[in-house]
Amino acid sequence: MTGSRRGGQSILAQDRDRVERLFTRNVQTNEPARSMPILAASLWVAAQFDLPIRLFEVGASAGLNLRFDHYKYEEAGWSWGDADSALVLHNSTKQGRPKHIHASLKVIERRGCDLRPIDLGNSSDRLSLQSFVWPDQTDRLDRLRAAMSAAEDIPVTINAEGFSTWLRREVRCRGGYVTVIMHTVIEEHMSANERAELNKAIAEHAEEASPRAPLAHVRMELNEGRYCTKVTAWSGSTLATTICTSDGHAQGIIWM
Repeated sequence: MTGSRRGGQSILAQDRDRVERLFTRNVQTNEPARSMPILAASLWVAAQFDLPIRLFEVGASAGLNLRFDHYKYEEAGWSWGDADSALVLHNSTKQGRPKHIHASLKVIERRGCDLRPIDLGNSSDRLSLQSFVWPDQTDRLDRLRAAMSAAEDIPVTINAEGFSTWLRREVRCRGGYVTVIMHTVIEEHMSANERAELNKAIAEHAEEASPRAPLAHVRMELNEGRYCTKVTAWSGSTLATTICTSDGHAQGIIWM
């Protein structure tokens, strides 16, 4: 411990300016295991509408979950996805399995916004993203590194912008596609006013939805001590379902 303390003091003394800059950076994580509930939610959407998906994520970070359809998923009794993917997800499950595994799923557009997005093409950003994983969580770090590797050939656009202006400018329901707005574990970091503004912006788009141009809202957020993945869809009428509950890293899943 004494040696570690002396080493830390030495770093502070030698490069104080660099250390001070690090303390101005916000914690920014991106948990690719959440792609499993997103997959199940997207399969539900695909089963309802049988249309290609345009995917828009609020709080996208590095955009790893925007690439969910390029990963491999393996659980007891089911599997899905690209057998050659660098990322193979084995989330722990308490009960059940996802529905609509055989639905035809095609994502044709993927975009996101984040106040401080992570650029996976920047080595400093990649290192920063890994640094926010606790050192004893080796499985989580392995997942993150595999997801970053899988993401290299899958371009996404992430704008450095707040959700309010971005949703209203970038998202439009379009005929022949289902437009999906998604977010995971962001509402607990918002004020009550921000949460109300997010719901308002989504409601505005829901008013534009039609059978030919539906809208879906996929969210994984805290609900009574568990994280609940839900979908609400609009196409002239409204559909809603609960996909699963889990912990914040999409482990201990109970499929509905």
